[in-house]
Amino acid sequence: MKGQERALKILAGFRRAGRIPSALLFHGPAGVGKRTMAARWATVLLCENSGKAEAPCERCRNCEAAGRGAHPDLKLVGAAYQAALLEEEPETQRTLKVGTIRHLRRDMETTSLWGGWKIAILEDAQALEPASANALLKILEEPMPRTLWILLASSPESLPKTIVSRCARVPFGALRGDVVEAILVARGVPAQTAREIARLSGGSAGRAAEIWEEIAEEESLDKSGPAAPFEIAESLPRELALARKKAERIIALEIERLRLSHLEGAVPFAKAEPALRELRSLLRAVGSNADPRTATVLAQIAVEGL
Repeated sequence: MKGQERALKILAGFRRAGRIPSALLFHGPAGVGKRTMAARWATVLLCENSGKAEAPCERCRNCEAAGRGAHPDLKLVGAAYQAALLEEEPETQRTLKVGTIRHLRRDMETTSLWGGWKIAILEDAQALEPASANALLKILEEPMPRTLWILLASSPESLPKTIVSRCARVPFGALRGDVVEAILVARGVPAQTAREIARLSGGSAGRAAEIWEEIAEEESLDKSGPAAPFEIAESLPRELALARKKAERIIALEIERLRLSHLEGAVPFAKAEPALRELRSLLRAVGSNADPRTATVLAQIAVEGL
């Protein structure tokens, strides 16, 4: 958890004091370690041998089950969780529905199966629908003993103030470039490439991983010649929801590349400004259900020759 020392200090303080809030709000940019920290913190609380230590033993039954994602008293609530309830595809889950929260509430109100904490981690709390937020608020107002709700949000301002007010806030910041670089190198990315990706990542390890994926795929394509934009578009997944997400990542990467090139003096304002305006317009269009392949083609054309 390098780079998030402030969040670690806050959580360690709760642990040492022996007073764990019933609800925590982990807030900060996407991809900076909120989910990893939440899973780690949950494992510390569930661990049979941690006492008041800040790290789990990683050997007991609870630690092993939590590490496999199979602990009966720990729920990771996001697209996959909801899709399983609804018997739908995870890619189609864009909001957290009230039925999902009510199902989770019933689960959290039952006795712990392994005699310890019951913990729910909401991966994308700002995806709560209004009715879902109201259902969650009722739980937070009257929490069961030894239950913990951890809400993860990259835009906490979009959450109802009534929910935010009932959570202890744990802030997360953007990661330093050297931290992102070290994470990439540890995952097998060549050092020079890791350094360049870290510059493009905006301090997000999650975004850095996506950029590495895009670069690896780019290298497998022929990006020269007039047909290159169409070849990139054809590399998108066939399933529409997946194609849209990938198109958004490709366009966002082109925006960041061009922005940095302009800041470093490689592309003059007269060329960068209209191209950036076009790319941002395309990114918004994809988010508003425009055809992702057409948008990807137009994005590649917008940056040709820059």
